[in-house]
Amino acid sequence: RRANPDCACILVGIPPTSTGNEARSFGYDANIRHYNEALRSLALEFNAAFLDLYALFRPGEDLLEDGMHLSARGQSRLADLLEGVIRDRLGDAR
Repeated sequence: RRANPDCACILVGIPPTSTGNEARSFGYDANIRHYNEALRSLALEFNAAFLDLYALFRPGEDLLEDGMHLSARGQSRLADLLEGVIRDRLGDAR
């Protein structure tokens, strides 16, 4: 960003895991929320967009293949969301 101030950056947050029991997931949820807040702060600091997948993805939506990694449906949803952010930031070039 410093080398190219006109660069449009998008930071993408981590979606919630659907590992079931928080006790079994080694505190992932709390760590994910903490990490996403750090990303949100960086986005504000550097005037970048922040795509909050934690708020946009819900456990049980079949967006996570194994409870942690995006399924094909989750990847498609992410692509649609990114397209929206890009269009908002750069304008619709169609």
